[in-house]
Amino acid sequence: MKHLVTILLLAFTITINAQEKPSLEETLNWIKSKVEAYPSCGGICYEADVSIDLNKKEISINYLSNLNNRIIYTIPLRYLNSQGYSYTRNFLFTIKTHGNKVKKYEISSSGIRTTEYNSVAYLVFDDGKFQEENLEKRLKEAFNHACLLSGGTVTKEVF
Repeated sequence: MKHLVTILLLAFTITINAQEKPSLEETLNWIKSKVEAYPSCGGICYEADVSIDLNKKEISINYLSNLNNRIIYTIPLRYLNSQGYSYTRNFLFTIKTHGNKVKKYEISSSGIRTTEYNSVAYLVFDDGKFQEENLEKRLKEAFNHACLLSGGTVTKEVF
């Protein structure tokens, strides 16, 4: 009887723990909803369209500005640098990767196309909404969770 109770408690604990963490798809859909919901408009306005590739485990953020410039960042999730997130200049959320893993594709309003690989991508947000929803902390947690689910590692801060 004692063993049966222990087994039932263990099964209950495993079930609860399994339900607490969202799947990779749920995590990326949450990120997508936040990036698309709060575009920035401070002189240059940006509209975002986010696509998710669960097979490649990457996320692409496609920005179109009111000046008709397009920037597309493709970020492989397993290479995210858990120490590389920051929110700066009141509208940019910076994401860094280990190595030059971010593909940046840009089309200027004159039609000039460039492709480069680097270690940084920028997400553009409306500052008021970003602060109101405490998105800096929440995005860090979501990207770290996506990184782990994609086979990457997350470094815990000591302090």
